[in-house]
Amino acid sequence: MPIATLLTQHLRATLAGTFGVIACFALFYLATAFALGYGTKTLGYSREAFLGVELVAIWFLAGGVIVASVLADRHSAARMLAIGFAGCIGVGALMGPMLGSGSLFTVWLWLSGALFVMGFAYGPLGGWLPSLFPAGVRYTGVSMTFNLGGVLGGALAPIVAEALAPHGLWLVGGYLMAAGVLSLGGLLILGRTTDK
Repeated sequence: MPIATLLTQHLRATLAGTFGVIACFALFYLATAFALGYGTKTLGYSREAFLGVELVAIWFLAGGVIVASVLADRHSAARMLAIGFAGCIGVGALMGPMLGSGSLFTVWLWLSGALFVMGFAYGPLGGWLPSLFPAGVRYTGVSMTFNLGGVLGGALAPIVAEALAPHGLWLVGGYLMAAGVLSLGGLLILGRTTDK
């Protein structure tokens, strides 16, 4: 059975892949779903105005995916992911002062930066995750790690952020920083961040 083989013979790769996906999803859901709720409920912007800002910022995600994917072909997927995960830590540190500033331009700058970084955390995943597993468990390994990491990084992020935000937006930024640290840890589990 592929799942039993995966968990008994490829546990390190499974953990690496799962942790490696967390930052990508946390970035996306905090910069889209959570930010929209925060911008409309707490900052008082209309839903239309804030969605307009997000629609412009989302182009930076596309740019990040393109840049990271091209550079991953030249250098390595793991290296671009490491840049994305480190960037996740950086945008997490800036979340409180920038998203909480109330200035729509500053909020747009933070969203654009967060989504650009998310491109680095997402674009190379399609090449990196399959490289973790041999052919006999590759499909199962990629499916499990992507979905488990998605649940841990994406499904929980808006719920946790909503609970933390009333106590300070810096706590939500800290949560995002923790996601970046976990994903960097995923790369380090295998002891390689620069190979192809």
